[in-house]
Amino acid sequence: MVKILDWNEIIDLCNKLYAKLMLKNFDGIISIGRGGTIIGAILAAKLGTRLYCLRHS
Repeated sequence: MVKILDWNEIIDLCNKLYAKLMLKNFDGIISIGRGGTIIGAILAAKLGTRLYCLRHS
């Protein structure tokens, strides 16, 4: 079963994940270039850390 999320749901889920991660210390967030970059960027910005993006060549 596939569930399509709208942007409000994505932001809500990112905020919930951020709430669980905010007390931890990260050197960076690694995202998957295809599909994970936006979520990775949101989390990296909220956590005040760098974003590293992996991509398939």
